[in-house]
Amino acid sequence: MRDERQRIDIGGVQLEAVVAGNGPVTVVFENGLATALEEWEAVAAGVSERARTVRYDRRRAAPSGTLAPRTALELAGDLRALLRVLEIRPPYVLVGHSWGGVIVRTFAHAYPGEVAGLVLVDATHESIDSRGFALLPLMYALMHPPMYPLM
Repeated sequence: MRDERQRIDIGGVQLEAVVAGNGPVTVVFENGLATALEEWEAVAAGVSERARTVRYDRRRAAPSGTLAPRTALELAGDLRALLRVLEIRPPYVLVGHSWGGVIVRTFAHAYPGEVAGLVLVDATHESIDSRGFALLPLMYALMHPPMYPLM
């Protein structure tokens, strides 16, 4: 799937999105932490044959490298604003990977009348916060011990 990215202003903030396909339901793909919308390219290609799909990138840090911390509810609000600016009406099937799972569950809780279904792909638990994310480097180090040459 090689649909072009488009920049969408959601009220002073630019998000990049790819919209493809048509159908009575829109499938919205929510990326994992620090992954781009291309993460969903292979899956979205097949889904867009039967439904409209939306893939997007969340807010990025400015060239200065700073991005204020945002809650899952604020991120869900960004997604809702994006869908409104794109004039894509519910119902939505929300697909969330990893940290994206928290965002789609938060969206479904905040706007239940707009969600037809959820698909969670190795979703993160809502109790993980910035303190939990600070432990990720240590967890990865423990899960991937250094490899030593066999003698």
